[in-house]
Amino acid sequence: MYDCFDVFAISEEVGVEKPDPRIFIHALDQLAICRADYGRVVMVGNNLARDIKGANALGLISVWLDWAPRRSKIPADISEIPQYTIKTPEALLPLLHKLNSSPSNIR
Repeated sequence: MYDCFDVFAISEEVGVEKPDPRIFIHALDQLAICRADYGRVVMVGNNLARDIKGANALGLISVWLDWAPRRSKIPADISEIPQYTIKTPEALLPLLHKLNSSPSNIR
Protein backbone atom coordinates (compact mmCIF):
# COMPACT_ATOMS: atom_id res chain seq x y z
CA MET A 1 0.00 0.00 0.00
CA TYR A 2 2.94 2.35 0.42
CA ASP A 3 2.91 2.93 -3.33
CA CYS A 4 -0.57 4.46 -3.05
CA PHE A 5 0.55 7.41 -0.89
CA ASP A 6 2.79 10.39 -1.49
CA VAL A 7 3.71 11.04 2.15
CA PHE A 8 3.60 9.34 5.53
CA ALA A 9 3.31 10.55 9.11
CA ILE A 10 4.14 7.50 11.21
CA SER A 11 4.17 7.96 14.99
CA GLU A 12 7.38 6.01 15.52
CA GLU A 13 9.20 8.12 12.93
CA VAL A 14 7.80 11.51 13.94
CA GLY A 15 8.22 10.79 17.65
CA VAL A 16 4.68 11.75 18.71
CA GLU A 17 1.22 10.22 18.51
CA LYS A 18 -2.10 11.73 17.47
CA PRO A 19 -3.68 14.03 18.49
CA ASP A 20 -0.33 15.83 18.89
CA PRO A 21 -0.34 18.51 16.18
CA ARG A 22 3.23 17.71 15.16
CA ILE A 23 2.21 14.49 13.44
CA PHE A 24 -0.38 16.31 11.35
CA ILE A 25 2.00 19.18 10.62
CA HIS A 26 4.64 16.67 9.55
CA ALA A 27 2.29 15.33 6.85
CA LEU A 28 1.12 18.81 5.84
CA ASP A 29 4.70 20.07 5.55
CA GLN A 30 5.66 17.10 3.36
CA LEU A 31 2.75 18.02 1.08
CA ALA A 32 3.89 21.67 1.07
CA ILE A 33 0.55 22.86 2.46
CA CYS A 34 0.92 26.19 4.22
CA ARG A 35 -0.93 27.07 7.42
CA ALA A 36 -3.16 29.51 5.55
CA ASP A 37 -4.60 26.55 3.62
CA TYR A 38 -5.22 24.19 6.56
CA GLY A 39 -8.93 25.05 6.46
CA ARG A 40 -9.13 23.48 3.00
CA VAL A 41 -7.54 20.17 4.05
CA VAL A 42 -9.78 17.17 4.73
CA MET A 43 -8.68 14.77 7.46
CA VAL A 44 -10.54 11.48 7.52
CA GLY A 45 -10.21 9.30 10.59
CA ASN A 46 -11.99 6.64 12.58
CA ASN A 47 -10.89 7.70 16.05
CA LEU A 48 -12.57 10.70 17.67
CA ALA A 49 -9.94 11.14 20.38
CA ARG A 50 -6.96 11.01 18.06
CA ASP A 51 -7.94 11.77 14.47
CA ILE A 52 -10.84 14.18 14.86
CA LYS A 53 -9.45 16.00 17.90
CA GLY A 54 -6.12 16.52 16.16
CA ALA A 55 -7.70 17.69 12.92
CA ASN A 56 -10.02 20.10 14.72
CA ALA A 57 -7.15 21.58 16.74
CA LEU A 58 -5.35 22.57 13.54
CA GLY A 59 -8.45 23.84 11.76
CA LEU A 60 -8.60 21.00 9.24
CA ILE A 61 -11.93 19.76 7.90
CA SER A 62 -12.63 16.76 10.11
CA VAL A 63 -14.46 13.76 8.70
CA TRP A 64 -15.20 10.89 11.01
CA LEU A 65 -15.44 7.46 9.42
CA ASP A 66 -17.88 5.86 11.86
CA TRP A 67 -17.44 2.21 11.07
CA ALA A 68 -15.13 0.75 13.73
CA PRO A 69 -17.19 -0.96 16.43
CA ARG A 70 -14.27 -0.97 18.88
CA ARG A 71 -13.92 2.83 18.83
CA SER A 72 -15.85 5.26 20.99
CA LYS A 73 -18.88 6.68 19.23
CA ILE A 74 -19.39 9.52 21.70
CA PRO A 75 -17.13 12.59 21.65
CA ALA A 76 -15.53 13.14 25.07
CA ASP A 77 -15.78 16.90 24.60
CA ILE A 78 -16.31 19.57 21.94
CA SER A 79 -12.82 19.06 20.51
CA GLU A 80 -13.80 15.56 19.34
CA ILE A 81 -16.94 16.56 17.44
CA PRO A 82 -16.40 16.00 13.70
CA GLN A 83 -17.58 18.46 11.11
CA TYR A 84 -18.81 15.59 8.95
CA THR A 85 -19.57 11.92 9.54
CA ILE A 86 -19.55 9.15 6.99
CA LYS A 87 -20.43 5.50 7.56
CA THR A 88 -18.44 3.91 4.72
CA PRO A 89 -15.29 4.83 2.78
CA GLU A 90 -17.41 5.09 -0.37
CA ALA A 91 -19.33 7.97 1.20
CA LEU A 92 -16.19 10.11 1.14
CA LEU A 93 -16.31 10.78 -2.60
CA PRO A 94 -19.73 12.49 -2.61
CA LEU A 95 -18.71 14.53 0.43
CA LEU A 96 -15.50 15.67 -1.26
CA HIS A 97 -17.49 16.63 -4.34
CA LYS A 98 -19.89 18.63 -2.16
CA LEU A 99 -17.03 20.39 -0.37
CA ASN A 100 -15.24 21.13 -3.62
CA SER A 101 -18.31 22.51 -5.39
CA SER A 102 -19.48 24.70 -2.52
CA PRO A 103 -16.79 27.11 -1.33
CA SER A 104 -19.01 28.16 1.56
CA ASN A 105 -18.44 24.74 3.11
CA ILE A 106 -14.73 25.39 3.32
CA ARG A 107 -13.50 27.63 6.08
